[in-house]
Amino acid sequence: MTSYHKMTKAELIRQIESLQAQMSGGHPQDARLHPMGKYGKARLAQEELKPSVQNLRELSSHLQTALEEERTRIAREIHDELGAMLTAIKMELSWLAKVMAKSRNFPAERAASVIGHVDSAIQTVKKIATDLRPSILDNLGLWAAIEWQAQEFQKRMGIPCALEMDAPEMEMDRDLSSAIFRIFQETLTNITCHAGASRVAVKAQTCAGGVMITVSDNGKGIAPADMANGKSWGIVGMRERARYFGGELNSTGTPGHGTTVVLRMPLEEKHE
Repeated sequence: MTSYHKMTKAELIRQIESLQAQMSGGHPQDARLHPMGKYGKARLAQEELKPSVQNLRELSSHLQTALEEERTRIAREIHDELGAMLTAIKMELSWLAKVMAKSRNFPAERAASVIGHVDSAIQTVKKIATDLRPSILDNLGLWAAIEWQAQEFQKRMGIPCALEMDAPEMEMDRDLSSAIFRIFQETLTNITCHAGASRVAVKAQTCAGGVMITVSDNGKGIAPADMANGKSWGIVGMRERARYFGGELNSTGTPGHGTTVVLRMPLEEKHE
């Protein structure tokens, strides 16, 4: 190991020039001509890229907002128009079945089967409309929507989902509440697809001018490499969506001991 404190001034200068040359990928004289070196150039390039990154984030947010508005429109049309048409068909079929019931050759069982199919179609329409945009989010607010989503997850997956709510319902910007709900929804989707969990705990609370939602599971646990993987688009998307509103999303996991996702969001939009 080199003992730097025993070197002469000239030797130290030569060592510094050698290190600069290694950093710049050239010779000592090149380092004197280009004192920034490759690390300085990398930092400069990073600064130059910042506006482009910001533009991409704003574009992503715009697309998310447009998608949410389109979902809302489609959900409303499906629920109001298609749902109303199916309900009218069911009523007409029920009336016909009642009128024709005394006929000797009337196929009562077939009529009941058709009415049953219409009932199933009505329920499917309601489910599609709700998946596109839960009306509870617009009518009752974020916390009610989170409670509903946790109950739906438990009912659909058969996995106990304990919910602790420590936050009053509050007025919130529509885009912000949509972002929080979609991040929460995506977190539950990740648990469904990847965690292999048998238990989930959700805690929603207010904190220092914002809200915090914590979702923990006892599944396989996400590995640090997976959290840092730029191709984990679900995690990347959630983090970027939170960051656009001035929030942050952190995931911690231990293989074999589950994963915890913590979302912190300010109540006021702070676009970065």
